[in-house]
Amino acid sequence: MRNLLLTAALFGTLLALNSCDPQGCTDSTADNYDQNAVNDDGSCVYEPVLGRVTMNIPANGDITGSGEALAGNLLADAIYSYATSQGNAADFVLIPNEQIDYSATERPSGVYNAGDWTLSMVEEFVPDNNTLLIIDVDAVQLKEILERSVSNLPISSSFMLQNSSHISYLVDQSQTGQIVSSDNSSILQSGSRISEIRVGGSSLDSTATYSVLTTSDIETPSYGYITLNMLSASQKTSFVSLTTMGAMVDYLENHSPITVDLEDRIRMK
Repeated sequence: MRNLLLTAALFGTLLALNSCDPQGCTDSTADNYDQNAVNDDGSCVYEPVLGRVTMNIPANGDITGSGEALAGNLLADAIYSYATSQGNAADFVLIPNEQIDYSATERPSGVYNAGDWTLSMVEEFVPDNNTLLIIDVDAVQLKEILERSVSNLPISSSFMLQNSSHISYLVDQSQTGQIVSSDNSSILQSGSRISEIRVGGSSLDSTATYSVLTTSDIETPSYGYITLNMLSASQKTSFVSLTTMGAMVDYLENHSPITVDLEDRIRMK
């Protein structure tokens, strides 16, 4: 009898001690994770999932600024899909790799792991949330723009363009790169690195005008896209209501699960 009483007393003491432990959400992936909580009280709250991407997406600038990248393909295709669904068709998408980002605190590796994507991840991925812009260019102007994009290779650059699946081209880094003036006001040397441009599966048409969907920040002077800055107002159409963040949200919600591949959109020689 004495042993039973001692056991009951000990059990009661343990229960009392346990009840004094801090209660809260102990799941570190939850929005309201409490690092001081010892016992989970079932209060965890999770951010709604927008969609799912089936593979890891590296977003480091050394990758997105030096050639075709999964992150660039994801965003460019999202922009094309979104703009088209809103009745703003273009031949293809070209976007500065600086549109793509990540939080060094949230993901030190710079990689968005395969799995669910939430709104906070989209905000981290495209923090500038730039508006979309359609520009109309001829074949010569398009080549000048692409030459600028690869002029700094093999060194990674902030003005490297990522593109949708509707355009592809070959880059020969052994050839002369485009050179612009120190104040980014003029092209000093045209560059000869770009060849075999294909739009919609067909070779570049020297007589055609192409509608290019891009982001408003491509006109940033430091990028040195002289050709773009010389376009007339009639060659540009801005869509204030269409943004990169809106494109990603729409793409995740309507096209998941999303698989992204490297497709030789930018072929290196």
